[in-house]
Amino acid sequence: MNKKEIFIEELKKIIGSADFDLWFRPSVFDFSQEEENSIITIITPYVYIQDNIKTKFLNKMKDLYDGLFHKKIWFDFKVERKKDNLELELEQPAPTYELTKTNEGDSVDGFKNSVLNPKYTFENFIVGDSNQFARAAAWAVATNPGKQFNPLFIYGGSGLGKTHLMQAIGHYVIKNFPKLKVLYITSEEFTNKFINALTQKKTHIFREKFHQIDLLLIDDIQFLIGKEQTQEVFFHTFNSLHSSGRQLVISSDKPPKDLLSFEDRLKNRMEWGLQADIQPPRFETRLAILKQQNEQLNANINIEVLEFIAEHFTSDVRELEGAFNKVFAFSHTYTEINLSVCRNIFKDIIEDKKIVKNVSIKKIIKTVCKYYNIDYDLIMSNKRDQPITFARQLAMYLCKEISDYPYKFIGKEFNKDHSTVIHSFKKIQEMLNTDTGLLENINLIKKNILNDNDFDFE
Repeated sequence: MNKKEIFIEELKKIIGSADFDLWFRPSVFDFSQEEENSIITIITPYVYIQDNIKTKFLNKMKDLYDGLFHKKIWFDFKVERKKDNLELELEQPAPTYELTKTNEGDSVDGFKNSVLNPKYTFENFIVGDSNQFARAAAWAVATNPGKQFNPLFIYGGSGLGKTHLMQAIGHYVIKNFPKLKVLYITSEEFTNKFINALTQKKTHIFREKFHQIDLLLIDDIQFLIGKEQTQEVFFHTFNSLHSSGRQLVISSDKPPKDLLSFEDRLKNRMEWGLQADIQPPRFETRLAILKQQNEQLNANINIEVLEFIAEHFTSDVRELEGAFNKVFAFSHTYTEINLSVCRNIFKDIIEDKKIVKNVSIKKIIKTVCKYYNIDYDLIMSNKRDQPITFARQLAMYLCKEISDYPYKFIGKEFNKDHSTVIHSFKKIQEMLNTDTGLLENINLIKKNILNDNDFDFE
C-alpha cells in the first residue's frame, strides 16, 4: 500500500467506520503535494463537512500522520462539488453484530407497535442536495441503532421530510431488528400521555413504559416549549434511554441551541450526538418527487405540467405534493391536463404570489448592473467575459430568489434557454457555500431592490 492508502486505513481504525463513512466517504484526499510541500488537501462537497472535519478530526489526523511517517504535515481544505467525492454509499448492508436487546418478556402495552405511514420508507425518500446529509445520517442510525449518532437530531422547516426520515428509520428497524421495541410519537402525544398519567396518578407506569423502548422517535420537539414539567419528564427519559444504549431520534423546526425556553441541560443533551438539517428542495429534487408521485399513481401527467408545478411550488414537499394531488384530481375531469389547464387550476395561487413578489426582471438586472458597474447591454449580450458572465448568472439567480419567476420566463427575458437559468441558479448557490463575501453583496443588492432604493450602495 502507498502512503495515502495506509493513512486512510489507519484513520478508519482511529475514528471508527461510522464517523469515517459520514464525514470522509464523501470527501477526496489529495496527496499530490505531500512529498514536496508537506501538504495534504482534503476536498469536501459541502462547507459543513469541511467544518466538522476541522473541528473533530484535524488534530487526530496530524498526530496520526506524524506517528506513521515521522513527519509534520499541513492539511489544506477545499470545497468542490464533484461526482467522485459524492459517493456516500447510502445503501450499505446492515451490520451483522448483535444489538443489546430488551428481554422478550418485557411488556410495553400500547407502545410496542408504532403506527407508521407505509409510504415513509427510505426507498420512497427522494435524495437531493438539500437533504443528502440528513438521509445519510438517518440510514447510519437505522443500520446501527444505539451504536452511533445518539441522539440524531433532525431539524428544518415544516414539510421538508423530517417525519418521513424518522419513520423510515422506524420501518427499517422494525423489519431488520424485530425484537427491538420501536416508538414513533409526536411531542404533543408525549405531552398528552404524560398528562393522562398525572390525572390517573400513574406516572410511574408512564416512565416505566418509556424507559423500556429501544428506539424512541420523537417528532416536533419544539412543541414542548413552555411545558416545563413535560420537559423534565423527557429529560429523565432521555437520560435513561441514552445511558442504557438505546437510540433516540428527535426532530424540530430549529437546532437545539435555538430552542430558547428549553432548559440548558436538555439542549446540551440534544447536542450530544449528531445534528442534521434539511433545506427546502431545489428544482431538480422537486421535479424528481413529482415524477415519483406520477409513476406511483400511474397518473400520466405530462412533463411540462410537472415542471410547471416544480417551478411554482418551492417552499416545501407537502405543498408540492398537494399541488400534484390537485392536478391529479382534475385529471379525472379533463380529457388532458396540459399547461394551459394547469395554469388555470393554479391561477389564483400564482397571482397571489406575483402580488407579494411584484418585482420586475428589468429592475433586478439594472440593480445588478449598477452594483458591479457593468453596462446593461453587456449582461443581455452573449459575451462570456468572466465579470459579465458572473453578473448575468447573479441577475438570473436573483430573479428566481426574489420573485420566483418560472425558469422558462426568466430565460426568455435574457434570450436564453431555461436550462441556462437553472445552471446559473445552481452555480450561485454553490458559490454561496464557500464565499461569505458574496452573501453580503447579494443581501445588499436585494435590500436595494426590495426597498426601492435608487441604487444606493454606500
